Amino acid sequence: MSARSRMTMRGILQVPTTVTDDFGQPGPASWATTGDQLPLYAWTRMKRLADDAGKIAVVEDFRCMIPRGTPINDEYRFLRIEDRRGNLIFTGPILIEAIQVFADHLELALHRVDSGANVQLVRL
Repeated sequence: MSARSRMTMRGILQVPTTVTDDFGQPGPASWATTGDQLPLYAWTRMKRLADDAGKIAVVEDFRCMIPRGTPINDEYRFLRIEDRRGNLIFTGPILIEAIQVFADHLELALHRVDSGANVQLVRL
């Protein structure tokens, strides 16, 4: 089975846009979508609960593979990841931490942080 046949999901990729004010200083961060949906396959590697002085967040590290030759770098991010029918699988923003090159695909280490609003903690 080739890596391309495994890519059953679609990702909406965003690139950072550079905006400067009248004095040449960087303005607020803004993102633009690249247009076409990127074929990919994403899977979760690990989830952990971070609790820092009452602030709770779910940190999820996961991976995805995309076709080799896709112009991408670690400054980009995914807005969301869907299946072929457009059903939402992972919400974003999903940050790209690292890119690894294989013979027939690229593997991305992704990072997503959830606010933890839907997490119920049990204290022992």
